[in-house]
Amino acid sequence: MDNGRKSISEIFSGNKYFSIPTYQRGYSWGDKQLLDFFDDFNTQYSSNNYYYGTVLLFDRDRKAEKEFFEIVDGQQRVTTLIIFISCMIKRMRELGYKEKQCDKLYENFVKDDEGFYILSLQSDDNDFFITKVLGNENVQTINTPSQKKLLNAKIKLSDWLSKCDNTQIDEFIHKIYGTNILVYLINSQVESAMIFETTNDRGKPLTNLEKTKSFLMYKACVLTDNTNQIINALQNRFNQIYRDYEEIEEHFPDENAILQYSFIAYSRWGFSQKYKKEYQHYMEVMKDIIDNYIKKGDKKGLYDYIEKYSLQIQSAFETLKVMMKNPCNELKEVLAIGNVANFYPLLIKSYKYDSTSDKKNFSTICRLCEIFSFRVYVILKYLSNKAQTTWYNLARDFNGDFDKLCSQIIALIKEIDNDDKFIDKLNDKNFFNEYKSFEKNYLFWKYENWLRANEQPVSPPMPYSDLTEKVNKKLKMSIEHIVAQRNNNEKSRIVTKNLKIQVGQASKFDKDYLHSIGNLTIDPQSANSSKGNNDVLIKISKYFVRAPYKCQNELQDYLEKDEKWTILSIEKRREKIIGFAKKTWCDIGRFGIAKSKEAIEVIDSEED
Repeated sequence: MDNGRKSISEIFSGNKYFSIPTYQRGYSWGDKQLLDFFDDFNTQYSSNNYYYGTVLLFDRDRKAEKEFFEIVDGQQRVTTLIIFISCMIKRMRELGYKEKQCDKLYENFVKDDEGFYILSLQSDDNDFFITKVLGNENVQTINTPSQKKLLNAKIKLSDWLSKCDNTQIDEFIHKIYGTNILVYLINSQVESAMIFETTNDRGKPLTNLEKTKSFLMYKACVLTDNTNQIINALQNRFNQIYRDYEEIEEHFPDENAILQYSFIAYSRWGFSQKYKKEYQHYMEVMKDIIDNYIKKGDKKGLYDYIEKYSLQIQSAFETLKVMMKNPCNELKEVLAIGNVANFYPLLIKSYKYDSTSDKKNFSTICRLCEIFSFRVYVILKYLSNKAQTTWYNLARDFNGDFDKLCSQIIALIKEIDNDDKFIDKLNDKNFFNEYKSFEKNYLFWKYENWLRANEQPVSPPMPYSDLTEKVNKKLKMSIEHIVAQRNNNEKSRIVTKNLKIQVGQASKFDKDYLHSIGNLTIDPQSANSSKGNNDVLIKISKYFVRAPYKCQNELQDYLEKDEKWTILSIEKRREKIIGFAKKTWCDIGRFGIAKSKEAIEVIDSEED
């Protein structure tokens, strides 16, 4: 096959076979790209002017009369086209097209008359592609995100085609055979790397991860002595990076973030006059370093840097994959609170450096991150970039000394948030209105599990899934006022009895006690509504005593001698919850590994 403008029918005819090289990422088109693809074929173009883009092919092999090509760029478009044609053939058979016409399309674009498939995907996805997407086998399991997207493409395209009649199908066939593609043949991996630097094969903007891959391969071409060796290594590493990312994509929809975490954790930054915050310009910094090696003619330095930088990226993705596969409870809590971006570089590095079998040191770092996050970002309401540079400095400088790291984090917590400020916020009379629902749920979820672990009878912890449930109202958590917000009669009785104020002074209770932490508890959303505005005694006897939550069961312990819920009840319960908070988020000396008073500089320029 020659270079140049060709129709699709020219490319997919005459014993030509295509494969996706292992270093490419898996299939990634979503609904938007699929809809654009279908709309282009369906409405916007005639067969005379529809241009399907550029396809870069590596002329891999020739056997007898067969030609084999690797798709260097264009794999997403080509894969989608094959799925579309496969779905269209099924629709043609439903509409009664002649078998000969269906068979011709099938043999040209899907599977030839000798049983060879025209397109082969990477090994992880190829069997799924052949049997479940191009074939009709039922889908039992989906093992990769790319398989999920392949199946989604089949479902979406089949659905759209099911609404098409013979006239529309005839137009599709005409366009397929007449559509133009610009083909560029590549004869070496070096040339492939150089060209890929300026390409985009996904119908999406290139990510920084893809740009990094192509840039490293492109600059590796300067290494004339061992170019193929390092390009092969880079291809294999990025192949693994893409596979690892597929497994954690649901947690990290932006792969560029992980690339930045890798730079922060493993690169030497913060010493340049060119960029104020180098970690925000990690792509430019990486390119400047490589270009400096080239300007100096230092091929060994260039090789070592490309080797080290690519391995660090691979390590970051692999570590996150393992870390997120079965996260420890301490990590789950950090993730639940949010604002995790400040911690990820340090978490990645501390997980990798922790040689203990149970990752005990890593769990301790997670716990300290949770304490900082809850105190600083949740209760004190600092902006999410508070101490960001400091956390990034900790990640950059961490070398495996966990004792020193713990001492630094504890010093940072005490520098920003003293215990008195933290406790004062929890004692706020208007606590309920000061914080978001999830933040209050998190505090009471932690309190519930503290009760379960420390008060008899000891019981299993409340699942993390209950905290994060968003759909099932029987499990989704909400905050219940013990004295109901709209029960003015009870509020007036409590105020009158305790403060000797005239009946009808419910507003006094509202101001000083209603939204206090001592008058709150967690409740499933479905159960919360059933309690309505009932008096406390009705709630306790009818609901709370038999509830699955200890923080509800304990409420009867706070009733006064005359079996009444009073202001004193609220104050005593608030004191207990505050005591729990002090032990959980203030007693950081209990870690026993941070006795040093070493202080670290807190960078506040970006934080106010």
